[in-house]
Amino acid sequence: MPRPARPPPRPSRRRGPPAASAQPPSRGSTSAETGRTGAAAVRACPARSIRSVTAASDPARFRGRDGTQPRPPTVLMSVLEAGSARAQRGPAGDGTMGEAEPIQRQRGDLGPALIDAALDLLADAGVDALSLRMVARHVGVSAMAPYRYFPDRAALMAAVAQRGFEGLAAAMETAASAEDPQKALVDIGVAYVAYAVDHPALFRLMFGEECRSGDPALRSARDAAYGLLQAAVARAYPDRAQDALILGCWSLTHGLASLFLNGRLEGRASGSHTEIAEQVNRAMLGFGEGAPSSRPG
Repeated sequence: MPRPARPPPRPSRRRGPPAASAQPPSRGSTSAETGRTGAAAVRACPARSIRSVTAASDPARFRGRDGTQPRPPTVLMSVLEAGSARAQRGPAGDGTMGEAEPIQRQRGDLGPALIDAALDLLADAGVDALSLRMVARHVGVSAMAPYRYFPDRAALMAAVAQRGFEGLAAAMETAASAEDPQKALVDIGVAYVAYAVDHPALFRLMFGEECRSGDPALRSARDAAYGLLQAAVARAYPDRAQDALILGCWSLTHGLASLFLNGRLEGRASGSHTEIAEQVNRAMLGFGEGAPSSRPG
């Protein structure tokens, strides 16, 4: 005897949320159950839906018929390329990742500003405190920026010494303006000593071991200052042997400046350094009169 057919199951009376759709929630949409957006809505999806979203994001699924992968959108590529160029250039614009240079330094020449900073550091802390890194920090630029102007510390020292000889030559040239040739020679000697006393660290650097390089610009500045002394001696004593007289004047003036810098004249001479320098250089005029004649016989 055949079994009677089972009656169809009764519909369930349980009430609950509808089954989650297999489609991933749209970006920025709000889950009706939790009222949250973004990650919360994704967590509300079944695992099968999440796998669908993950698979859909696989770039391999979007290759063209020729097997090539399309480029990202143009706007996205612009942002990526700009960021890459900025990272390679560096905020300072010099290929480094140091601190950004001030706008005024980017627009002007940084070289003179670095020399000015080196002069300040030299006057405050001495030659041992000078380094390219310290100069860059003093100016407010990246640590690598000075290397565009000075390949090493020796080049920076030469540039600072060159600035010193240019200042010395300017002081000597101003002092040589007197109409009386012998007074002009005395005034040059006084200006030489005064420059050394006013810039002791720089003066030591100019004639120190650090600046014995063959830098052409430094040698030219040094020769220009020495040429002013040569011209003054030639004016004051045109009939005397020039080489010995020039060397004697320079030795006296430079030696006096060194004695002042080393404090060797304390208690040995009275008056200011300019007064003492004038007295000594006036005494030198007598030696000039006794110098050998430049005329034959």
